[in-house]
Amino acid sequence: MFSTTCEIGEGQATMGRQLRENSAVTEAGLGAGNGARAGSGNAFFARARVTDSDLCPCGGGLYGQCCGPLHRGEREAVTAAELMAARYSAYAAHEADYIWRTWHPRYRPEVINVDDGVEWEGLTIINAVDGGEDDREGIVEFEAAFHDHDGVGTMHERSRFVRRARRWVYVDGEVTYS
Repeated sequence: MFSTTCEIGEGQATMGRQLRENSAVTEAGLGAGNGARAGSGNAFFARARVTDSDLCPCGGGLYGQCCGPLHRGEREAVTAAELMAARYSAYAAHEADYIWRTWHPRYRPEVINVDDGVEWEGLTIINAVDGGEDDREGIVEFEAAFHDHDGVGTMHERSRFVRRARRWVYVDGEVTYS
């Protein structure tokens, strides 16, 4: 069983230095609400930091031809690795609603916080076990480089995904920072 370390307060998740400082905290798994609830601290927001003509944060080409269509709900991720890359891009692009709706409802927090002080600088997929078009489960291991007010860092995660209602969703992961 994996332990999730993506929550900083009950019912809230964030990605960045706060995770590193609070890595022993686990998910609340508060279930679904009425649509995505994206938060920045206590203020809700929904702003894209990436346009379709920009390079996609995941490194897969132009955002409008890579993760943008997934974030807008125009199509679903075909593999667990594609979903993981799209979720990484969603953190970088501040698409908190996408992060929330691609998180398994039993495990996702009530609110997703995207930290304005974190800049995501690169994604490396290390390994994928299963998670293909015909699989029901998959594991994706990756590293994500970032910097924030405290300096540079790397987040290493081994994420678990399942197929639910014919679409991939994130369940949880083992996270370490360096």
